[in-house]
Amino acid sequence: MEGGALRKNTAILGVEWRWLIASATYSLGLYCGFCAWECSPLIIFPIAALIFTILLGIGFSLKLWWILAIFLFGIVIALREADLRRSILEESHGWNSNSPITLDMYILEDAKLYFAKNGSRCVKFRSSVNGMIFNVSGKSPDNGTLPRKGETWRCRGWIAGWGDNDIFAKRDFWIRGEGCKIEKLSDGWGGLYLFLANVKSNIAERLEIGLDEKSPGKNFLRAIIIGEKFAIPKESQEVFVASGVIHIFAISGLHVMLFVKLLFLTFGIFLPFVRLKICLLLPIVWLYAMMVNLPASALRAAMMISCYYLSFIFLRRPNAIISWALTFLTCHFFKPELLFDVGSLLSFTVMFSIINCSRFLAGFSYSKLVSALAISTSSWLVGVPIIAVFFSRISFAGLYSSLFAVPAATCAVALGFVGVIFSFVSTKIASYANNLAALILEIVSNLCELIIRIPWSQIEIINWNLFQSIAWYVCLAMIFLYFGTRREIKI
Repeated sequence: MEGGALRKNTAILGVEWRWLIASATYSLGLYCGFCAWECSPLIIFPIAALIFTILLGIGFSLKLWWILAIFLFGIVIALREADLRRSILEESHGWNSNSPITLDMYILEDAKLYFAKNGSRCVKFRSSVNGMIFNVSGKSPDNGTLPRKGETWRCRGWIAGWGDNDIFAKRDFWIRGEGCKIEKLSDGWGGLYLFLANVKSNIAERLEIGLDEKSPGKNFLRAIIIGEKFAIPKESQEVFVASGVIHIFAISGLHVMLFVKLLFLTFGIFLPFVRLKICLLLPIVWLYAMMVNLPASALRAAMMISCYYLSFIFLRRPNAIISWALTFLTCHFFKPELLFDVGSLLSFTVMFSIINCSRFLAGFSYSKLVSALAISTSSWLVGVPIIAVFFSRISFAGLYSSLFAVPAATCAVALGFVGVIFSFVSTKIASYANNLAALILEIVSNLCELIIRIPWSQIEIINWNLFQSIAWYVCLAMIFLYFGTRREIKI
């Protein structure tokens, strides 16, 4: 029995390592492809190499042919993405271009109406073309219809601020001058997003039940439940960033898992069948993620939860590592630019650290405080290179601030959900829940202000380069493998 269990665990570890190697290889392929994006017209060569490698692997049954195939596939996807973006920039060379460019744009947020100095009606909104973000500002359509999130509009104008080769920079796409116009092409997901916007507005109203209009906790509560971080004052955001706890306001696995547990409890009253509950649960989870505008952390959480629960439907044993790797590959296949998104990088690396640290601690009888400290330290360690690259700082405050911020955020999120649910039957109970959640978040804010006053809570540094980041992760991996080996020897 022991030998059979050992072989089974070894086989599972082998599958996990293959998924992890595939994720790492694909990431490396994407990075190399983006670094060589100037050669994107030569895309036929990596495609030919990919086809040749696959045929070679099938023909000669090479054991590691798939690694090279995944690497080349990542290069192809990156070059294609870069080529699409470059073609947009090359079609318009700023204000000096002789003619405007016409683009079919996917609307990312509802348009806002404003009046120009000459009194004309104008609109402004954020949109996307091939994953590239554009801020659109121009004359309102003659029929008065405003662009809504999820719709597709054709915009004609000039790209302002063009002049470098950063294909991931945010551009300002201005609709100006005679003959420039915007016209609606398709509703797309506009009707669904309009429904979700109404739901979000209704939830926001229920979260304010019983709260003082000037209460800072009201803004914190809206940010942590429905992702409206713009409601948090700028000075408070700077405090949370400096103390290393701004991540608690990102809609992530914390929020989605609490939402899932709440739905499971609700469905359990009426539905005894697990598979039926999962089939009803997953669409609601994705609607919630869409309602909060699908940030990288929410996308990762919704995808991982979907992979995890679908394993029950297909009678498979759920595996967190495989779910993580499958989510990583899927997200970066459809949105390769996430490789350079700080929110996505932190979400994936921290979750990977939490999974492995939880597994490592599972064989020991530690107290909850020691486990929480170990997970917090592990999460901080894997996030150091990302923060150093993007923000040029190392925040030591994050080592201990997460110990109270994460449990407090969990309670606040749970109370927020309770307040929304009970608001349908009792505004008094909803008021108690909302006030308690807001009070907890205000306490967290005050503690964070105290923490950042501690000397050396954060230090400013020079931006790390790629080799420094790789060296950091190699050292972490060696330390983890060392202690993992010592643990196996003791067992």
